[in-house]
Amino acid sequence: MTEVRHQALGTDPFLPAILMSRHPTPDLIRRVMFSGADDFVAKPVTAAQVMERITNLIKACKHFIVTSDYIGPDRRKDKEGAEQRPGMRIIPIEVPNILKIKATGSIEAAQLMDMAIEKATAAINLQKLERHAIQIGVLVQLILPSYQKGEINDDLVRHLERLRSVAEDTGRRLVGTKYGHVSELCQSLIKVAGNIAANVQSPTAKDLRLLQPLAQAIQGAFAVEGDAAEIARKISQSIQEGKAKH
Repeated sequence: MTEVRHQALGTDPFLPAILMSRHPTPDLIRRVMFSGADDFVAKPVTAAQVMERITNLIKACKHFIVTSDYIGPDRRKDKEGAEQRPGMRIIPIEVPNILKIKATGSIEAAQLMDMAIEKATAAINLQKLERHAIQIGVLVQLILPSYQKGEINDDLVRHLERLRSVAEDTGRRLVGTKYGHVSELCQSLIKVAGNIAANVQSPTAKDLRLLQPLAQAIQGAFAVEGDAAEIARKISQSIQEGKAKH
């Protein structure tokens, strides 16, 4: 389900999903709900119970929220104080109620469904990109001190893997957005993070030096509206020139 919600599988990230299991455990239920599923039902289950859950989804389709790790229905109990970082308040996004459209059989609504999916997907994508930018900065701030202290451990390896993964997903999501100019920076970050991960015990000083300016450039590109493209271009050009010298 996670791949569907994160637009890595299929064409509709808002596909209604009720997952079932004959042997539910607290950990399984947590993982199912964290994957972005709409609901969870423990087996055995009757047709009436399934119909009740479907009817609930038709009547009350939840807004979606985006965090650094989650995309899916908003199940927060306290929605007032969900601001996790300055400037990064979680903003619920209205998504198309596909079940309702199909249940009512409205031809006009069905014709507008693709447009609604595209609009909601674009809104989620932009929120995810902004959170990725912040996460890239956080990961770099975890990685560099580890090398400065000589703490080459499993946490460092995980941070490097996560950094490369976030940079790759950022590059994928940039296509067709107003932030398309940041793609070159992401490709540079992917390469640098890959170089460090491949030689985690003793990466080159050059690659370590590049992490900070790349993270700052990506964050700056998302934060600065008017000059974002020019900032990204100049920093990327500077990095490329630095590589050529080495």
